Amino acid sequence: MIFGKPSLRKSVDAFAAAVAAHDSKRSQAALQAVERAMRSSRAGAGPGREEWTEAGPRLAALMDQVPPGPRSVLAVMVGACVEGGADPAACAGPVLSGALAALEDAARLSGTRQPAEFHASAEGQSLEQWEMAAVAMLSHQAVR
Repeated sequence: MIFGKPSLRKSVDAFAAAVAAHDSKRSQAALQAVERAMRSSRAGAGPGREEWTEAGPRLAALMDQVPPGPRSVLAVMVGACVEGGADPAACAGPVLSGALAALEDAARLSGTRQPAEFHASAEGQSLEQWEMAAVAMLSHQAVR
């Protein structure tokens, strides 16, 4: 965006609409727009705290409708929203469920692959994302 600041709210709206329409191309583009809006905020030019507090629970509610690969990226975004002021209790359920499923997959798959092969796999690579998101939730007493 050249002029003005990106709207996290509008980006989340577009992402939710694309997910509801089961449009993977639009979903991917909209998720990237959400990420850009979040990054611009980190640089001081993007959405305010109110948009972060609204975005967290909305993005968390979409997690179960997103395929496994982008789901871990979405979990990190939800964690960033919590760090930006979103209610951790309203966001934690889908994030922690996803993290648990990723750990269970890792436990199941780790015995069937060499360590380097597992870490290079999609499952192995997503573990770091799930960890970041889970830590963002678990750092709040209301979630623990």
